[in-house]
Amino acid sequence: MTAPFPISSWSYRQLGAWLKMQRNSVGCSQERMAEQLGVTFQMIQKWERAACRIPVDKLVGWCRVCGCNIQGAIAAAQTPEA
Repeated sequence: MTAPFPISSWSYRQLGAWLKMQRNSVGCSQERMAEQLGVTFQMIQKWERAACRIPVDKLVGWCRVCGCNIQGAIAAAQTPEA
């Protein structure tokens, strides 16, 4: 059974790049973001590289820390492949 709205690995790479861009835009280190979200900095690395999928609650927290909205994350994941 396939998901009704499948998300490709490419989409997760786009989302990871967006996460990193947002984190860097507010001058937040991976270590600081990890502390804010209650995870390890290695998990932050995995999410930014799309090695693991970020849970929704952590995505919401990420957006809160960076002062951005979740719609931006969704838009990043839906950006068409060039």
